[in-house]
Amino acid sequence: MLAGVTPRDATAEPSPDAALPRPRAAPVGTPPLPAAAASRRQARRRIVLTCAALAALLHSFAVAWTWLTHGPGVRGSWLVWLDLPTSLLYLHLVGASLLPWSLLAGGLQWAATGALLAWLVGRLASPGDVARTRG
Repeated sequence: MLAGVTPRDATAEPSPDAALPRPRAAPVGTPPLPAAAASRRQARRRIVLTCAALAALLHSFAVAWTWLTHGPGVRGSWLVWLDLPTSLLYLHLVGASLLPWSLLAGGLQWAATGALLAWLVGRLASPGDVARTRG
């Protein structure tokens, strides 16, 4: 035995840290936190872009269906209501010149709206945000 070192008494009280759970080590192959955060960011970006593209595609289908199924007097009104408030930019157009403007400006509006909604839902449903608000 070393000089000046006495063996710990077996009846001594355990240290207060003994009751605390030990932190688990990360499993082998787990990327460090910055890489995981970058991966989540890329996944969110991909979801937002996908939703923007789907919203623009949905708008294109709605415009095409409206243009093909309604008469000349009614389809302009439908397209104006479909793309409001963006349609105020091209409200003065009539006939065939209305279609490309509705597809372009309304499609951009719908894409932006779809991307914003996907981002907001993803932001609200993120488990990281819930964990930060608890503590």
